[in-house]
Amino acid sequence: MSTFTVLHETCNTLLDQTKSATVLDLCCGNGQLSKLLTFESITGVDAYQPYLDAFMDAMPEHAEGLLMDLTEDPLDSIEDNTYDAVLCIDGVEHLEHEKAVRLMDNMERVAKKLVVIFTPINLHNPEVPVLNTPHSSWGIEGGAEWQTHKSAHLPNYFLNNGYVINMDSIGKNQYDGTSYREMLYSKILENNNES
Repeated sequence: MSTFTVLHETCNTLLDQTKSATVLDLCCGNGQLSKLLTFESITGVDAYQPYLDAFMDAMPEHAEGLLMDLTEDPLDSIEDNTYDAVLCIDGVEHLEHEKAVRLMDNMERVAKKLVVIFTPINLHNPEVPVLNTPHSSWGIEGGAEWQTHKSAHLPNYFLNNGYVINMDSIGKNQYDGTSYREMLYSKILENNNES
């Protein structure tokens, strides 16, 4: 089964389990994963307008795009408990470490029920970000500056903060041929039973 299939199936299982209807999808990119998720409404966030345009083109009804540079505003402008679920699939590694940690803290603040994070780990040197050569993604010109990996986030960080590991598989880096771990973490929040 492909990583993509495992990602969307696991996310949907978690969304169903927590009865999450409203979703905030950080670093949503072109929306190819987002459109497969189960939700009543979804807000995609990205820092590059052409990615958001592709996200909106890919989405069914009940979707909104929000242009936001998470390096400048790591959800500080969004109120507490605004969304049932907050997802960041292949996103936190694109921020400097301190900004990524702040973003992950804010994801828990903004979510009512569920936080889901997918991030790679360098298999041979886990403290070093997985190589990701800037490029145009999904056939969209520009945006390469948003594709560089700037930080690595190890399982102990997530486990020490109440997350569980939902996926731990090995991927092959398309840029240098090295192997890396594909990690999917989730945290069901304590206030999940309030709704």
